[in-house]
Amino acid sequence: MKTTIWIFLALAFFMVGFNLFQVQWEAPFSRQNTVAWIGVLASACAAVILLIFRASKKIEAQQDNS
Repeated sequence: MKTTIWIFLALAFFMVGFNLFQVQWEAPFSRQNTVAWIGVLASACAAVILLIFRASKKIEAQQDNS
């Protein structure tokens, strides 16, 4: 489980970077960049959810050892 979380985290951060490169920085909030910003936001949310899941697994493991 640990390995899959790290793989998904790496993919999420890769997607954040990829989508940031898709943004046209001359006009970052234009209509043409909507899909890129949605991709950045979705990937960032996925990364946060995975980090929360990882923390909950650590807490669960500590409670099992007690």
